[in-house]
Amino acid sequence: HCACGATFVGFLLKVQAAVPGLPSRVKCGSPGQLQGHSIFAQDLRLCLDETLSWNCFGISLLAMALGLVVPMLHHLCGWDLWYCFHLCLAWLPHRGQRRGADALFYDAFVVFDKAQSAVADWVYNELRVQLEERRGRRALRLCLEERDWLPGKTLFENLWASVYSSRKTLFVLAHTDRVSGLLRASFLLAQQRLLEDRKDVVVLVILRPDAYRSRYVRLRQRL
Repeated sequence: HCACGATFVGFLLKVQAAVPGLPSRVKCGSPGQLQGHSIFAQDLRLCLDETLSWNCFGISLLAMALGLVVPMLHHLCGWDLWYCFHLCLAWLPHRGQRRGADALFYDAFVVFDKAQSAVADWVYNELRVQLEERRGRRALRLCLEERDWLPGKTLFENLWASVYSSRKTLFVLAHTDRVSGLLRASFLLAQQRLLEDRKDVVVLVILRPDAYRSRYVRLRQRL
């Protein structure tokens, strides 16, 4: 058996002087590709390392699987994975120590249309309660127009102060086809801050079941 192991090579070195006609008369019985050939026909440089072969096979299989799975997941559920990634990132301990958070008075400035009673009810009785009252030490500080704006200042002064004193500007919309003037002005200020600070400060909340098809949501996804 013409094996590739070091034992076979040592065997040849020992018996080459004791066995006459060793190169020409002694033939390989196995493996099949060397059967009938001289025992010196084995090229030891072509011997395979099984461990290396399995490692190369595993690496190539992993690379091929990633090359197929990653684009497919990105195409099918890229938005969901992006959302879950940032949601998990927000729960990490070091994320709780927000750099520069002490310099800003509010965590979020909530902008919504007060004329829409359903939206106002959701903001005051659901969003505010969940973020300010039910989070314990991790409670957030929200800026609300009717509660936190200073009387005596103009609308634009209060609006500017709220946007630039909050880490995020949260827009709560019931629909995206009709937007009030206050929402438009707030979005322009938030966009200006985004360009100045080079940091995304806008969060959209659309209270509709089919909001994922909204052109505004698709635009935010691309941005």
